[in-house]
Amino acid sequence: MATIHVFRHAEGMHNRFAEFRKTRDPDLTEEGGQQCRGFAAEFPYMDKVTHLVASPMRRAINSTILAFAPVSTRQKIMLLPELTEAGSRVSSFGSDPSELLREFGDKIDLDAVPKQWNRLDASSQFAYSLEKIEARTAAAREWLMELALAAGEDSHIVVMTHGQTAHFVTDDFEGVRPPKYTCDWRGNLEYRSYRFDFASGKMVETPESRTRRGMPPAYTLDEATKKEIKDVLWRRILERTPEVHELYEAYKL
Repeated sequence: MATIHVFRHAEGMHNRFAEFRKTRDPDLTEEGGQQCRGFAAEFPYMDKVTHLVASPMRRAINSTILAFAPVSTRQKIMLLPELTEAGSRVSSFGSDPSELLREFGDKIDLDAVPKQWNRLDASSQFAYSLEKIEARTAAAREWLMELALAAGEDSHIVVMTHGQTAHFVTDDFEGVRPPKYTCDWRGNLEYRSYRFDFASGKMVETPESRTRRGMPPAYTLDEATKKEIKDVLWRRILERTPEVHELYEAYKL
């Protein structure tokens, strides 16, 4: 059964420097690049990676190129816009596909990226709204399940995304706690590994992944608690939506 490794990108400029939170699609810091190069020498499944999938944002693309250099030098990174950042700052707004093509050339596969995916007005499927975030992260999960089905038993699929998006795509909110309910997928190149339960369509964290993270063998989050967490996160998104739409209008292309 295919294994899916879901990553948060390495350190971005907006993570270290507050001024870059007002910059569209900021890149990695120099330290972020070093994190990736170090990781490339340590990832235990590097020789088994069969697919590279990433959010079409610079920090995710460059994290994939650098952290998986032994693989990215011989195969393209499939960009999936449903994996994009679900944040509320300008740094969560993506770049035009033509810019990405100029910058990354044949390192990336843009086939799944619509030409105006980064135009985030309220009518866009990639806009900041509760309904659309829920729909596109569910679509990403379904897309990954289809890829896992087609990939073969021993395949290892790398997915490079963003902390909050990773929770939504995997539907795994373990570690998100009151009172702040902040994202628990915050570490640079932090990752969890999953296999699909194809009957239910759910992503199930592997025992090896839980051991690596220092977690008990059994999943600790019951459905009632998960619903409570998701309800808080959904309310937060609903509250921020008007502000994010105003921000987009001020910073749109």
